[in-house]
Amino acid sequence: MDKSAFLPTTQVMPVEAHAEGSEKPTLARGPQDNLEQETQPADFRGRKVFLIDSEDIFWGKGTAISSDGQKTFATVALFLKEVPTRVVISEHTLDNQSGDQLGLQRAWAVIEYLTTKQGLDKKRFSISSATTLPNLEFSNERTLEIILLERSIYN
Repeated sequence: MDKSAFLPTTQVMPVEAHAEGSEKPTLARGPQDNLEQETQPADFRGRKVFLIDSEDIFWGKGTAISSDGQKTFATVALFLKEVPTRVVISEHTLDNQSGDQLGLQRAWAVIEYLTTKQGLDKKRFSISSATTLPNLEFSNERTLEIILLERSIYN
């Protein structure tokens, strides 16, 4: 058998451990009023509010969900299928422009995607023009907010 197409194997050598430093990257912005971007996946079972930069979800300034947004919502849908709770979705800016038309249209687009493409029950979802966050400097851009309601709130 001709093995000319095979590359020679190399032995993997362990890297020397550093005396100082961290394996976890530091946050560029740091904590701001108890809000920080996560640098590694977390256990979502205890979470009730999820914030996502809208530019990571939508194409431009429209309501069409991007391919990255579809991947994100595929994961969100898997999580929501395991957590039988009511969900409130809003999209807003943090400069007192809550309730604008684009935010409502984007929230509706998210619900349509989760119900038609991912098979979730439409009765579980609501749209809100309000935000649970005060006017913070977390993001200068638009933010999508997904809130999981406690059973005691909607029963």
